Amino acid sequence: MLSVFGLVFAPRPDVAIAEAFRVTRSGGSVGFTTWTPGSARARFGEVAGRYFPGPQDPPPSPHLWGDEEICRARLSRHAVEVSFKLGRVTWAWPSAAAAREETEESDNFVAAARATLSQERYMTFLDDLDDLMRSMNTATDGGLSYEAEYARVVARKAG
Repeated sequence: MLSVFGLVFAPRPDVAIAEAFRVTRSGGSVGFTTWTPGSARARFGEVAGRYFPGPQDPPPSPHLWGDEEICRARLSRHAVEVSFKLGRVTWAWPSAAAAREETEESDNFVAAARATLSQERYMTFLDDLDDLMRSMNTATDGGLSYEAEYARVVARKAG
């Protein structure tokens, strides 16, 4: 079973991972990726959280899967072997304006904000995202670039 930044958004982690192992053959692997706590993507979620009311009993953060200790604990009942490796992806644009344009076109938080917030609040949300991206910027050529840490997890089922 393979999931790229999907499985981790299930609201009940124990149920999700149990189902992933249930549908995996003996000796097979469950592999998934997740953003780590504190990663750029997790920070985007924090900004979005200021604009959207959360449920009274929210599910655990999907980024907790990116904490190695928590991840291994969640997998311990199902896996005989776990590989947890950190990686980084770099996003880069020729300018902050280009980053904002692409974010407006393709980011799920932004699509939700555009659909639900007033125009004024939506623009404030975009400004906050711009501020976040600028705070992470590592580009020295006038562009905008930042890295986002993720974890790649592969867990083998007993066989």
